[in-house]
Amino acid sequence: MSLEAEFGVKILRGNDYAVIEEAEKVPFVRFEELIYNAKKKLVHEELKKIVLVLEGDLDRLVLETLKNEGFQHTKKRCRYEFDFQKPFPFPLDRRICLQSIDEIGETAFLSLWEQAAGRSQAKRDYTSLKSELGKTYKRSCYGIILEDKGIGIALPHIEPGTEQEGRLFFIGLIPAFRGKGFGVEAHRHALYILKERFLAENYVGMTDEDNLPMKQIFYANHCIKTSDVNIFTYEI
Repeated sequence: MSLEAEFGVKILRGNDYAVIEEAEKVPFVRFEELIYNAKKKLVHEELKKIVLVLEGDLDRLVLETLKNEGFQHTKKRCRYEFDFQKPFPFPLDRRICLQSIDEIGETAFLSLWEQAAGRSQAKRDYTSLKSELGKTYKRSCYGIILEDKGIGIALPHIEPGTEQEGRLFFIGLIPAFRGKGFGVEAHRHALYILKERFLAENYVGMTDEDNLPMKQIFYANHCIKTSDVNIFTYEI
């Protein structure tokens, strides 16, 4: 039986990692069993690490279990949500648009990604995007265009394992265009695409606890903070 079926968790598999989500819903009497079985099963998938995502406050026994099993607390993040069931509340800045990878070309798209995130990080994330989303990954690749000039990228998609949960695998601007309000507008366009093209019913976004610029974007675009999220990593 799969871990998903046995424990009711979600597992996203990248090229060399697995992410376990919704484990906070597992009763503690079975949490230890989940962690033990996850390590036992996933270690045979030629992974480099297992990432565990836990929402909300953590019980002392949970923390002790993770420490004993070799999981390290790596970061704290904040989860935000936006409801697409209501009318879209923003006018869109028509100076900005999102163009697909087919429209701008893969070379130009990857160049924007490398400028926004760094070359090595962009290459790793592009591989992970293909692994997580499969054959449809190109549908999620967009350049952020300001008056015919590329200024960043956005990667909207439906979360694997769900039918209508919209997410952004990544959104980022090249350095010269940060801090000028374009991030809010680009994020707004990405939300609109999730609603209209991907038919998402809601949006879930996360950012590091200390990422003030992204928090300000969430706030400006009426995204509601729903929980704190703790990230634990087990290196294989």
